Amino acid sequence: MWYPEKTLLQLQRPKAPVSLAEAKLEQDRKDQELCEVVPTKVTLGHRLWLLQRLSSLLDDDFKKGNLTKLLHEWMRQLKEVELPNQERDSRQRQLEVEQLLRRSADPKALNRFGGTALISAAAEGLQEVVEALVKAGAQLEARNERGDTALILASNKGHLKVVEALVKAGAQLEARDERGNTALILASHNGHLKVVEALVKAGARLEACDEHGNTALVRASSDGHLKVVEALVKAGAQLDGRGSNALIRASVGGHLQVVEALVKAGAQLEARDGGGHTALVRALDFDHLQVVEVLVKAGARLEARDEKDPSLVRRLAWALKKAGARFKARRPW
Repeated sequence: MWYPEKTLLQLQRPKAPVSLAEAKLEQDRKDQELCEVVPTKVTLGHRLWLLQRLSSLLDDDFKKGNLTKLLHEWMRQLKEVELPNQERDSRQRQLEVEQLLRRSADPKALNRFGGTALISAAAEGLQEVVEALVKAGAQLEARNERGDTALILASNKGHLKVVEALVKAGAQLEARDERGNTALILASHNGHLKVVEALVKAGARLEACDEHGNTALVRASSDGHLKVVEALVKAGAQLDGRGSNALIRASVGGHLQVVEALVKAGAQLEARDGGGHTALVRALDFDHLQVVEVLVKAGARLEARDEKDPSLVRRLAWALKKAGARFKARRPW
């Protein structure tokens, strides 16, 4: 027999509470969806890093086979994340992120590659997404498996607006990756002038060194980034630090304009690298004749220890002759 009253009571009963397990699954789903709104790309350098980390497994055929399977599976998972994101623009990602955050997705959650949504968004230069995540409480100093923070990645890629947003939010300027690089060192290395200027203005340490003792000025000089070198010198970067030497590194690379700028700024011509070589000797080693000419004209000389190498003296004489024998009046050794 049908009882309308009972049916009405049944309809009015509250739904059974969701179990803790179900709630956790739903939260995990939202968290991963948030992480995957922004693309999670692996650069060539990242892949090389991964292969180096896994190289210890390559001591027998069995491990090689297992490693190959792992890499194929890893790349398959990567494509699952990348392909859907290729068709999303920055604004669409921002709206999706904001919607997920309103549904209580955790901005601190880790994706399957060990990073956060903020790290991925910063690496891709998605300013609006970064700002939404920061506002929701994303960890500014969270790191991926390589030790990169959001600020380090944004600086490395030259994403000025993202860098400015992260600095404004209080990101640590002196955080380092696993090779000792700071945001300023990486921005200088890659020639991102505007990012360098923003970081310097925010108070980034000019004399911070990477694991090899290279400062931002040394890295910029080594790679021939004249405008960055000039900006760092103007900001007060030391020309002759205890570690690597900017003038020597610029001379090795044959970066004539950088050498001229450093000489003009007062770099020590007789400073020596770890092998005891001056900028003049290193320029000769790499046959950078114009650099040799600039250094000699500025007053660089071969010292007694250098003169013991007859080939070095001959190369200098040849270089000066090729440059036009403009220094007959003064022997530089």
